[in-house]
Amino acid sequence: MLAIVVLSLLWRAWTVARWTWQDDDWIYMHDAHAMPLWDYLVQDYNGHLMPGGFLVTWVVTTLAPLNFWVPVVVVALTSAGVVLVWAVALARLAGPRLLTLAPLALVALSPLYLRPTMWWAAATQALPMLVFMGLCVIGAERWTRSHARADLLRLLVAYAGGLFFWEKAVLLVLPVCAVLLMADGRTLRARLRTARTPLVALAGVTLVYLPIFLVATSGESANSIEFNAAATQDGAVEFLARGFSEMLAPALLGGPWGTLPVSGDIYGHPSLGQSVLLGVLLVALATLAALRWPGSWTAIAAAGLYAVVAWGMILFSNRFILTGQHAVTDERFSADVLAAAVVSLALVMRAARRDGPRRRSAVTTRGGRRALAPVLVGVLGGSLLVSNLLATDRIGTNPGRAWVENLRADLAARGAPTVLWDANTPDTVLQPAFFPAEARLSYVLAPYGDDVRFSEPARQLAIVDPRGRVHDVEVTDESHAEAGPVEGCGYALGPGDRVTVPMSDERYLWDWALQVNTVASTGGTMAVTVGGTTTVMQVRPGLEQLQVQLQTAVPETITLEMADDAGTVCVSEVIIGNPQPAAG
Repeated sequence: MLAIVVLSLLWRAWTVARWTWQDDDWIYMHDAHAMPLWDYLVQDYNGHLMPGGFLVTWVVTTLAPLNFWVPVVVVALTSAGVVLVWAVALARLAGPRLLTLAPLALVALSPLYLRPTMWWAAATQALPMLVFMGLCVIGAERWTRSHARADLLRLLVAYAGGLFFWEKAVLLVLPVCAVLLMADGRTLRARLRTARTPLVALAGVTLVYLPIFLVATSGESANSIEFNAAATQDGAVEFLARGFSEMLAPALLGGPWGTLPVSGDIYGHPSLGQSVLLGVLLVALATLAALRWPGSWTAIAAAGLYAVVAWGMILFSNRFILTGQHAVTDERFSADVLAAAVVSLALVMRAARRDGPRRRSAVTTRGGRRALAPVLVGVLGGSLLVSNLLATDRIGTNPGRAWVENLRADLAARGAPTVLWDANTPDTVLQPAFFPAEARLSYVLAPYGDDVRFSEPARQLAIVDPRGRVHDVEVTDESHAEAGPVEGCGYALGPGDRVTVPMSDERYLWDWALQVNTVASTGGTMAVTVGGTTTVMQVRPGLEQLQVQLQTAVPETITLEMADDAGTVCVSEVIIGNPQPAAG
């Protein structure tokens, strides 16, 4: 077990370190800075209520803006914690034996958990779901043995913890119900009596939670759960069949093997023959287990119901409208489905162990089982190894990782505050076509606060190149001020003076860089009006260069105006053009 914990810790650290922030991560971090904390925690995010994940993101963003090494550590340590929790849970269900390492390995190292742990936004949902599912199982199993209030409280706290991170945790009732109804050595009536108290208590927590969820998510949301007429009966059957045959069945055998959708192959899926074979195999094994160990049907039904409800939530949302049948092969929607199936697998193992002595055979004798256990664990381990290697090779390294690290390093080297030229992010970081408002430097760098600024004058603007490197701005000459009337000065402005300056060329509406060069004895406040855009600049004594980003058309003339309390300023040069990295 310890080896699996260490392997999970190292594997998650390595795989997550190959990644960086993506998609919703940037929105999470921007809002963590821009919104009041309470509003941020209880926001309706695409129909979800996830205060726990947002709280963790707020802490990460506040302490170390854009530092992805913090999520690497958090995810790796949490993944190790998941294994520890599930080691206890599975040992309580199936017994502390070698064969129990098989379901534990699935929870620790299934390739279904690769991308959901590499993508921070998904990790803040998937990992807490695994932790609290395991804790719920432990609490429920302890209750069946002790009926102690402390164990009931453990169960309720674990359930509430899951809801705090994700409303989908309401489904944790299903594996808990299976554990309660499969208590050892009791009649059905006794098991129902055992299950009654915790199930009523869980229902009470759910009834308290549901109004909170409904009020919090009562506004309009882009991806809220809603009835979707496109999900016909035939479409629903195909959707669920693909989930069972392409995701759950191979996952229980250590796969899928090189068929998970990835960038460049977003519609990847196994062959029809493999899907049919694995789907039939899953049904056959479940049927055989239910017939051989009659008590196991409850666990199998709970796993099947969990999968149907979990995938049904996707089927009847506009996620299905966007991606159709392929939505079910997005592994983040099946991460908890596999965990619920692992609980049921452990319960079947428990039923087999309990009923085994009465139904011995050549294969199921004690010696036979002992010989078979290391073989099964070894085969599953080999399958997990192959599937993970294939998946990580397909996933690769996030191409935006170098950009983020370069940008962070250069901003740190320049010191604060840095005024940056605002522009779209590279497609490898955040695609403007899909995130037109969010894929801007001013948006993704909002967590830096006043340390990184935009759209204000600076002695030296900085620009970010496609590699994430930060350079001083040099302004190209697309239009410049005609020579001023005062020799050796250009345009002389005293307190309260206003001067109209003719420009060499008119230019269309665009993001232009404006540079004003001045000489002043005392300086002061100067307003520069280009088109309909006025920029207020603070001119300091001596030689001064001021640059600013403007979105405007360049007219025939611009206006310079000094404040009434300013000193005399000579404006020697005005240039409007495009920004480019300064030479050297």
